[in-house]
Amino acid sequence: MGSNLVTGAGSTGSGGNVPRSGVGTGGSGGGVPLPPTGLGEGGGQPSNHPTDILMRDIIQQDRTPTPDELRQIRAHIATASFNPAMRRVGRSERGKSYQGIVLGARALSTDYHLVKRVVIEQQWAYGTTFAEYLADLRNIVRSGQSSIALYFYRNEHTVMAIAPRESVVAATRTGSRPEQNILVIYSADRGNIITGYQFSELSEVDLPEGVRWHK
Repeated sequence: MGSNLVTGAGSTGSGGNVPRSGVGTGGSGGGVPLPPTGLGEGGGQPSNHPTDILMRDIIQQDRTPTPDELRQIRAHIATASFNPAMRRVGRSERGKSYQGIVLGARALSTDYHLVKRVVIEQQWAYGTTFAEYLADLRNIVRSGQSSIALYFYRNEHTVMAIAPRESVVAATRTGSRPEQNILVIYSADRGNIITGYQFSELSEVDLPEGVRWHK
């Protein structure tokens, strides 16, 4: 099986358990920052979806969500779209190609993440489509072994869900360099998923101190 669920340091609230595993490097690189500012380069108004408003209120009030609110949040993220914006591509990643996508200096976030997770990091198996990758990210919040955190960080109202990889990703979609755990990050400002990747230790994930995890 994947990692065991153990209490993470500094985790409180309803369900302070987080996935932990053995020593290893996370697929996204140790402490890789979250994407910057919730509304992107163009600014604009935050999402007015009732569940996004609820998540922002919970974060701003620094309170524990009720079980019903957690069910509402999980259901919302389980059907969320992926951030459609353009993003910069690092020089070392340019020229990488997959399923007709060739990364240039800028790329759609959807294209970039698919190429990065399948070709560059090899966390997902070759042949995985973007629809399958997105389905796996959505299924994290459906996993009975997942935990959720809501927090404000880098000018963004953020929701992160984490779970053991084997509870989410089918063996047929598991790449040659998988990690023990998987996460999805959702922006309650943009109203969509902004990233998702596999990792080994929670210490590799860029998080503010004092984050509370909820089951």
